[in-house]
Amino acid sequence: MQITRQQLIGLMGSVLLLIGVFVPVVTIPLMGDLDFFEIRNFNGLIDYSFTGIAYGIVGLGLASVLLALLNYCRGLLISGLLALGIFGLTIKQLLDIEKNLHDNLTTNFLMNITGTTVDSNNLRWGWVVLLTGALVLIVASFLKSKARQGLQ
Repeated sequence: MQITRQQLIGLMGSVLLLIGVFVPVVTIPLMGDLDFFEIRNFNGLIDYSFTGIAYGIVGLGLASVLLALLNYCRGLLISGLLALGIFGLTIKQLLDIEKNLHDNLTTNFLMNITGTTVDSNNLRWGWVVLLTGALVLIVASFLKSKARQGLQ
């Protein structure tokens, strides 16, 4: 079995998606940098939607690995577009949570005591990894499939 350049690039995008779930994606005041699995407990309420998003991204990454290995690289376009849609909805949800933190009197009181503020630049470098992975999947779906000579 020969691995094509298109498959290798698709595998790289898939791995970036899988890694991106476990790196810091957001900074929450008084808690620090959090990944998708740690976000759920930040305001005293247990919110499993971010864990569900994380499992969805992991599933999307694993499906992309399978698509790339089976040389069905046109399906990577769907994976990449789904990932971009998930990221857009997740960022919207994070911005809504940030807005709610500004309105919560207890949180504002606690943050005034500690000197911490809720600012709008709380997204971290994990988003770069996730977005790069999604874009690499989309690019891989449009590449021409040529076999590499050295890999078998």
